[in-house]
Amino acid sequence: MRQHTVKTIDSTKKYIEHMRNKTLLQGTTLKGGKYRIERVLGQGSFGITYLASCSVKVEGELGQMSANINVAVKEFFMSEINNRNEDSNAVEGSTGELFANYCYKFRREAENMAKLRHEGIVQVSDVFDENNTAYYVMQYIDGGSLDSYIIKKGRLAESEVVRLTSEIGDALHYLHSKRMLHLDLKPSNVMLDKNGHAHLIDFGLSKQYDATGNPESSTSVGAGTPGYAPIEQTTHNDSTFQPTIDIYALGATMFKMLTGQRPPEASDILNEGFPRSLLLQKGVSPYLATIVEKAMSPQRNNRYADIEAMLMPIGDKSNIIADIDDDPTSFHAPVYGPPPFHENRQRIAPTPTVYGPPPVFENEENNKRPNENENDEDDKDDENNGENNVYKKIIAVIAIAIVIMLLLVFVSIFSELTH
Repeated sequence: MRQHTVKTIDSTKKYIEHMRNKTLLQGTTLKGGKYRIERVLGQGSFGITYLASCSVKVEGELGQMSANINVAVKEFFMSEINNRNEDSNAVEGSTGELFANYCYKFRREAENMAKLRHEGIVQVSDVFDENNTAYYVMQYIDGGSLDSYIIKKGRLAESEVVRLTSEIGDALHYLHSKRMLHLDLKPSNVMLDKNGHAHLIDFGLSKQYDATGNPESSTSVGAGTPGYAPIEQTTHNDSTFQPTIDIYALGATMFKMLTGQRPPEASDILNEGFPRSLLLQKGVSPYLATIVEKAMSPQRNNRYADIEAMLMPIGDKSNIIADIDDDPTSFHAPVYGPPPFHENRQRIAPTPTVYGPPPVFENEENNKRPNENENDEDDKDDENNGENNVYKKIIAVIAIAIVIMLLLVFVSIFSELTH
């Protein structure tokens, strides 16, 4: 009886949560039972993303078998205007023109993502209509968002920031080569897999351009997320559609990784300047601080022209601090390479140490130190004593020579007398 009561309470809580968040209940199936909803992964203004299981068949020479894999299913759901029918799971409020326009854009997002083939961008495999709305199915990244990872760690070590920035930048470079911009890059739209590698998600604001550089859709550029969107993104002018928008967002993402704090809004940087001192106070090397500052310049012409130009100094690992450990809060003396973006700067040779004349003392007759005259007199006495010793040695040698000569003469005379 007690277990039954507990189960009833749990079911009631789940249903209340479902109604409050307007999400599908666990166990709900989609597309004729192909996808089974397991839980909610995330929820935004224009959609709800679920973890779902999918049954697939694996065929071989000896037969086939079934297996369940995890996928992510995104449902188009405008939280401000939509509700969900309690009995049928159908989305209500989906008959207006506004919903239809954004639902069309949702499907285009899926179709555009399905064309992309890059390890740093989630893969889309299916899109379908059900419950008066649209869904698309994509690769499930089991690891959590970069935003959650930063919150857990506080802030990231520079070596990790360099690696993740390079991975995200490589995915953006591929995206730009396909004449597409993400337009909503931020840590919550970057997923990390179990091995810590980055994957871009949520292309809801992305725009595609044709070969002539004109937008394929008439919708304006989305405003993006405050702190990650440059000023020109809010002007809703297609002429501002340039890679520099994503470059700004990548710089802002670096700011969040390095400091653990939300980056300032573009208008604040324009009015108050870039908070470089905050980065340096957090122990960020001047080298990386300069890269972030350039990427987040309020004037897009002062940013990097493209992702490759931004990744070039980041990829030069010899110029980046090699972290002694993974704890960014522990202080260690950084080793910097040549500063970037100053190609014409001349290297200044270290100034040699130049020693001046010896100090002058108060008792300075002829610049002599105290007791210097006394020492000179002692030296003279020593010299006189040395000279006397030399003379004595010479006299002794002469005396010995005279004695020897006298002995030789005496011996010679004695020999003649005896003969």
